[in-house]
Amino acid sequence: MKKIKYLSLALLIALIFNSSFGFSQDKYYELTSAKEIKTTSTENQKRVGTCWSNAGVALLEAEMLRLGKDPVDLSTQQFVYSAYNKKADVTLNGNTKLKVDPSGIAYDVITLAKEYGMIPESEFMYPESEMTSAQKQGEMDAVLRGTLNMIQQKGEGFSERWQNVYSTSLLRYMGEPKIEFIHNGVSYNANTFAGAAGLNFDDYILMTWMPQSDMHTEVDPELRQNWANNPFYNVQGSDMVEAIKGCVDGGYTVVWYGPISDSQVFGDENMALVPAGDFPGQSEAEEQEAEPEYKPFAEKQITPDMHTELMKLTAQKDQDYLLIYGMSADQEGNTYFTAKYVCESGDKTLNLSVPFVELNTVYLMMNKNGLPSALKDNLDL
Repeated sequence: MKKIKYLSLALLIALIFNSSFGFSQDKYYELTSAKEIKTTSTENQKRVGTCWSNAGVALLEAEMLRLGKDPVDLSTQQFVYSAYNKKADVTLNGNTKLKVDPSGIAYDVITLAKEYGMIPESEFMYPESEMTSAQKQGEMDAVLRGTLNMIQQKGEGFSERWQNVYSTSLLRYMGEPKIEFIHNGVSYNANTFAGAAGLNFDDYILMTWMPQSDMHTEVDPELRQNWANNPFYNVQGSDMVEAIKGCVDGGYTVVWYGPISDSQVFGDENMALVPAGDFPGQSEAEEQEAEPEYKPFAEKQITPDMHTELMKLTAQKDQDYLLIYGMSADQEGNTYFTAKYVCESGDKTLNLSVPFVELNTVYLMMNKNGLPSALKDNLDL
């Protein structure tokens, strides 16, 4: 009987041991963190087509933390609201090609904050029945465009009461920011709150890689969403990588915009790569090895032509936004950038390899003070 008890105990111990260690998954990537910047939590975007606002807000919230400010949840919809007002002004000032819709780029948050200020999320007043469906948002855009078209057709004889009609439409469909509010016991409006944040909005720049254009000059990548015609600095792919390294090492987050293809994401380990071959289990002809060799996958060397082709395919389409907030290295010393999706809640992360960044980056937005000195000099910043 004792033997049976001892045998049962031995089996129980073995079962516990196997549960704790026997089913552990071997990894191809053993990442060691080199830098991680404090950020705020991510949130779902509140309206279709407004991920640009989430991205810009994520960077500004991280910048405020860097400056020692208390964490604050900035209103993304206040920037969307301000963009609609700005688009009305631009349209009536002669830009008849501008489409009044929710589209934009992350840098719009910077330019809109300079002009209209910014507010905490708690100070944006939503309508009683918030209309968040794509259908209702399309309805709002149609109403706003119809108002502007009517004014353009009437010409100078139209009274300024149209502004009330336009603003009321915005209010009915999406709400509006409070004019004055109390935050942490202090009275603010949107502009004074932006001023108290301690941010210099002139410090933020856009960066892209257009191999066919002159380097270190301002270029226009002709993005459909860039309605404000914001300029971009043109740099090499390797410069973009060094720019991210410099920013993250200095405590600055970076907004990343580009395509994230399923074929380039090794989901088992949350890696965004440009593999030279197939990921494990993807190839039907793959030979089942008795013991896989767990090491980082070989990646393609990115050429200017490869990046140019990608830009042609993506410039007119909506892509993904990430906030880069850290760096790590694998067991072979390769560098990766830690990023998170900014338009969904849960702080979902993704590790970006250097080849992935060189190939897939459409543009970056960052604080110029985080750039390496040599690159700043080349850009005359």
